[in-house]
Amino acid sequence: MANQKQIQISFLNITNQAGVLRQSGGPFDPTLNQTAADILSNTILKNPPTNPPTRLHFKSNDFLTSGTLQKQTRSGTLFSLSGTYEYFNSEKHKVPPARASQVVFLIDQPLLRNFQYGLNRQIELSNSLELQAVKWDTLQTVSTTILNTITAYWKWSPPAKRENFRRCIGKTGAIT
Repeated sequence: MANQKQIQISFLNITNQAGVLRQSGGPFDPTLNQTAADILSNTILKNPPTNPPTRLHFKSNDFLTSGTLQKQTRSGTLFSLSGTYEYFNSEKHKVPPARASQVVFLIDQPLLRNFQYGLNRQIELSNSLELQAVKWDTLQTVSTTILNTITAYWKWSPPAKRENFRRCIGKTGAIT
């Protein structure tokens, strides 16, 4: 049976469909998005010619970061946690650095459309049923191969061997 290509293909179909099922569950995996920016700026401004000429020089260092963690459940609920942090520092005016932060927690629950059975959930359920169908098809293929092997064995075995087998098991029915 290990050398039967049809059976090997059937088992590979199970592996393939199991991978498709895992892939269709991807939209329900948590996602993390993170961004960060460090901005250093040097600005020199020249005013129109005056007596004496003036130059303004500004240096600033800004740091911005934000992140979002999201998880969608199979019933359609979306949980989201996001946060931002900003740091501003201007060296010219001796102003203390400014900081701003924000944290947001969001729950989005569909009440009518996409509740319980959204598109992603339907695709996942469909792939699950297809996996079961492929498993049953493989079982049918293996069973048919075993039955064909046993039938061919008894068809080509000598009549004396068949009669001996009937006596050993105590049956009088014909073996085909």
